[in-house]
Amino acid sequence: MSENTHGTSRFRRVVTTLTIGSFSVAALMGIVALLGGGDFGENEARVLLTTLTVSLAASSGVAAWYSGVQLLSVYAVFAVTLYLVPS
Repeated sequence: MSENTHGTSRFRRVVTTLTIGSFSVAALMGIVALLGGGDFGENEARVLLTTLTVSLAASSGVAAWYSGVQLLSVYAVFAVTLYLVPS
């Protein structure tokens, strides 16, 4: 295995681990928010919907060309979310 291939493989492993970890933390926070009995308002629903959308977009990519489309869709979701969240 060449040095570049090994470095790419390690990078992918680190990115995958960080992605799964961040999704797990977001899911845990959502469960705590739902079961905590506190106010679950519109902003919390938006955050959970954004997390779900980003996780689906990031985890369902199968083709290389589709990665660019996914990235643009993630940016669009963030932009719409930031636009809709009241200041």
